[in-house]
Amino acid sequence: MKTSIQQSKKSIFPSFPPSFFIQILTDSLETVYLQHPKKRRKKRTN
Repeated sequence: MKTSIQQSKKSIFPSFPPSFFIQILTDSLETVYLQHPKKRRKKRTN
């Protein structure tokens, strides 16, 4: 069981390095922030 789990993890992670996930996270955060920046600013000013 343990060996099979380790093999599956090794086969999954190398194909998707951490930088790949970081880029997706930053892109998603930027899109959300750019889509709703005025609403947040208006709430803060008011």
